[in-house]
Amino acid sequence: MPASVAELQALLAVERARALEAAQRVAELEQERDNLRAAHERLRQELELWKRRLFVAKAERANDVNQLKHEFAEKMRQLDALAGALGLAVGEQKPSDEQPAADGKPRGKRKNNRGTGRRDLRDLPLLEERIELADPHLEKLVEEGKCTRHGVDERCTIGHRRATKRRVVIARVR
Repeated sequence: MPASVAELQALLAVERARALEAAQRVAELEQERDNLRAAHERLRQELELWKRRLFVAKAERANDVNQLKHEFAEKMRQLDALAGALGLAVGEQKPSDEQPAADGKPRGKRKNNRGTGRRDLRDLPLLEERIELADPHLEKLVEEGKCTRHGVDERCTIGHRRATKRRVVIARVR
């Protein structure tokens, strides 16, 4: 039995050493994370300064705007690289000609055309209120079996309630 106690004490010492190494690694990673966040914040502030220099009124602007644009682009690349290292969202990608528009329809002829048609309000994360409009005369005929319902025509709009927005679905019975 003393052999098993000695073995258990050895296993306990090994596990304590592993726990100590893990705690040290966590401390190192937290320090690295804090440093990256601080660097990201400094770069973001520098970027704001470059934006201010680049887009101020012409009377206040420096003579060499192209140099400012190049420096601004370099800061943007650094900020995106650091944001990628931190796992933060990187700037939006520009739409290419091969990709469909956000609404799934083909893009127009212009480069900046985002698509055609209205956006589908059903895709928005809003509470939904449904209003069904039925003709009482036709409903009576349906109950008697003289005609049938052929579905509904739905129309979505944005409605407002106190402190929230809602999707209002108006369904007209056919």
